[in-house]
Amino acid sequence: MGSTLLWPLARVWSVGARARVVLYRGGFLPRYRLQKPVVSVGNLSVGGTGKTPFVIWLWRELAARGISASVLTRGYRRTDRREPLLFESPEGSERAGDEVRLLLQAGVHPVGVAGRRELAGTALEESNPSLNVHLLDDGFQHLSLMRALDIVLLDCTRPPWEYDLLPAGRLREPVTALGRADIVVLTRAYGWTQAGEIEKLVREQNRGALIARATTEVRIDVTGPAFAFAGIGNPKAFYDDLGRRNIEIVDTLSFGDHHRYTAADGEKIIQRAQAAGASVIITTEKDAMNLVGPIPGLVIAPME
Repeated sequence: MGSTLLWPLARVWSVGARARVVLYRGGFLPRYRLQKPVVSVGNLSVGGTGKTPFVIWLWRELAARGISASVLTRGYRRTDRREPLLFESPEGSERAGDEVRLLLQAGVHPVGVAGRRELAGTALEESNPSLNVHLLDDGFQHLSLMRALDIVLLDCTRPPWEYDLLPAGRLREPVTALGRADIVVLTRAYGWTQAGEIEKLVREQNRGALIARATTEVRIDVTGPAFAFAGIGNPKAFYDDLGRRNIEIVDTLSFGDHHRYTAADGEKIIQRAQAAGASVIITTEKDAMNLVGPIPGLVIAPME
């Protein structure tokens, strides 16, 4: 559902998105190939599908099987504009963006950061000859880099048919783009969602893709009334995850995705939590990367 006033612009966006695919496939726009295979992890919408937890899970699964993988990302909202940035540990990554820091603190490495992901991939192949594969973070629309596999995540709490294309809605591409996917993962596929209907939609667009279902969990146990805040793509999903852990949420406060907290934000959070009678304050690992000062009673909830 999007603004009626923006509907014409969404139609222009749709034409542009389709034309872009045709231009890349027809060789009218340049494409680059790395020496090692690339596995893209992306989505149709703007944020909130659980992409970062999935990339962390996939990297760990590959590592457990002896497969050395890098992650290639643009480093959204980073303040260090040099390219490429290469990281083997969290050290020195403070200006690379919250998602890069979250990946590194989760043990994922190496991570290459660049707007042109092929630059990061080439540099990592030169410095890490033992690499087996690259994971292209948020890569479904990054068509300039050739890939061996496309994984697309769809959030079952936000069915695609409920939204229009940008700028009227949340979709980057029309659902017909699912025809390019090799694997479609239905995230947050809880029993109360329309996961079955979403799976039918995928099959209408792509008869050959592998379809899998996944859920997210928060790994904390909290007693007493809690106040939760988040500045992620889908804060409500985070609050729902806390509820499934039988955590008593007395109030919440949501911010925009990748929100960079100020001292005033911290004071507001503390005041809201006190007014609600909360004994603990909960936020996500991603939000913790963007805090500027301590918040008493703060508990960070890992999402898996």
